Amino acid sequence: MSSFPNDYNQLLLAYYKTNGATSNDLQDAEYEFLIAQGATPATIPDMWFEWLGSLSYTGALSDRIKSFWCVGGGALYGAEILLPDDLDWTSLTNATVTGGVINMSPTSVLFSAAGQNASPEFIAGESYRVVYTIVSSTGGTLVLSNTGFTGTIPLDTEVGEHTVVVICTITNGSVRLAATSPGSDVIVVEPISVRRILS
Repeated sequence: MSSFPNDYNQLLLAYYKTNGATSNDLQDAEYEFLIAQGATPATIPDMWFEWLGSLSYTGALSDRIKSFWCVGGGALYGAEILLPDDLDWTSLTNATVTGGVINMSPTSVLFSAAGQNASPEFIAGESYRVVYTIVSSTGGTLVLSNTGFTGTIPLDTEVGEHTVVVICTITNGSVRLAATSPGSDVIVVEPISVRRILS
């Protein structure tokens, strides 16, 4: 019976070779894997730190790696689909977009929404990882809507960074964030990162 560490190393090697590496040496394959994902050549820890940061993982290297394997499941992602800046996000109703941050203020009779058109980038049947940050919130309801995904998708409104995985069902329509609870609640959102899950 082989030991657990050897089994683990074989699984890692298989993962690296499935995703861009060619070497049968684990460390060389790890380097090749990171290069294939777009990391800048450097020490392996520095490459992991840079690459995982590009996927919106935050914190120390150990935190990023733990989140990648234990939360993200080692999933690989395509390039950014949505860019969080003022040129891409448009205020649609009762919202302002400044410095890459959306201030959503629904009234007693009208919801608040901001969005951008990204429909050419979506592929029906594929899964997408959505990351967003709630800067502040006084309550209310926040959803992704009219996104090419079925229905509206409720989003967590607690202050902090959040991640949700959604499946595209159709490829038309813009991506919208909407605060749907009427009243005086204000939700401030740092716009989302959307990446297609590749594996």
